[in-house]
Amino acid sequence: MCRKIVVNKASHAEMLDQASGLMTLASCEESKTRNLVLTTIRDLSANACNRHFLVNKNAVKILISLLDRSDHITKILVTTTLRHLSSDQDLQAIIMADDIMIKAASLILGPLLTFSHILLVC
Repeated sequence: MCRKIVVNKASHAEMLDQASGLMTLASCEESKTRNLVLTTIRDLSANACNRHFLVNKNAVKILISLLDRSDHITKILVTTTLRHLSSDQDLQAIIMADDIMIKAASLILGPLLTFSHILLVC
């Protein structure tokens, strides 16, 4: 799992200044780069003061598009970031639209659910 990049609130302002670049890099094909960027976005979203800003920078739309990636670390980082963003009551309607969190959980747990279903059937 990726280590924290945004380790204190003092660094948040500098990272938020680069939010547009972060959102572009979040869709990077290179998984190490993508996951480092997603770790940064996750860390920023843990701070309540940053959540509306990130949503206004299309974070939710970008994060949702990454749920279909096969990389489990990407899925986990996306889901934890959506969880942070959805902890703000004003943003919950946006985050919970179209069963986003259910989709995230099923994509992450899908192989496990399929395997356990096979065991139960046998």
